[in-house]
Amino acid sequence: LADRIMEGTLAHGFAMIRPPGHHAEPGRGMGFCIINNVAVTAQYLRRKYHLNRILILDFDAHHGNGTQEVFYDTDEVLVISIHQRDLFPFTGKASEAGSGPGEGYTINVPVFAQFGDLEYTFLLGRILQSVMEQYLPQIILVSAGYDGHRDETISGTLLTTEWYGLITAMLKQYAREVCGDRLLMILEGGYNPVSLEASVLATLDSLLAARRDKIGVFFSERANQVLKNHPLHSCWTLQ
Repeated sequence: LADRIMEGTLAHGFAMIRPPGHHAEPGRGMGFCIINNVAVTAQYLRRKYHLNRILILDFDAHHGNGTQEVFYDTDEVLVISIHQRDLFPFTGKASEAGSGPGEGYTINVPVFAQFGDLEYTFLLGRILQSVMEQYLPQIILVSAGYDGHRDETISGTLLTTEWYGLITAMLKQYAREVCGDRLLMILEGGYNPVSLEASVLATLDSLLAARRDKIGVFFSERANQVLKNHPLHSCWTLQ
């Protein structure tokens, strides 16, 4: 899929694979994960196509500690993770922002249980649009986890099936604007088979749709409080 996107025969792709990967660290598997699929893909793209501005978005309910560890000290891969705070693996604090050349290129957005569509869309809309315009990624990779759905028992966030289609449409819009449509989504968590099936279908419907409408982002005071003192302001300018 990555090759076909880079060659231009596909604009978007969705890798429907198991097991998930974002907890796998360089030296060990962890949390149902053996191989870190998104990290391997990013490294492959760096080596084969010499990409040096790859953006990874992880919206799984759990923090992708393995992905963060792999790219923590480089500015060639920007990792953005929005996840429920105080949840396994208990990493991903906002203060974890990268080191050395990678300082500022890890953006963690831990959110409270009970956050749902409005809060997530506001946070990602504010962050992604601003950061992408400054970073100008050459491709967008997504760790697409569906365990933040309101019908999941493993987390406390309240995302709906429709939100997964909405965020996919938003990512398509940003990919069109900054990186020639290059967007590759890779399946991560999701443990309720009913909500997982429906949410993945919503994602695929959005990937296949010809829709070009701009996605609206509505204000959320609760979500705005998360951003107010976030350390990303020291490296990035939010609109």
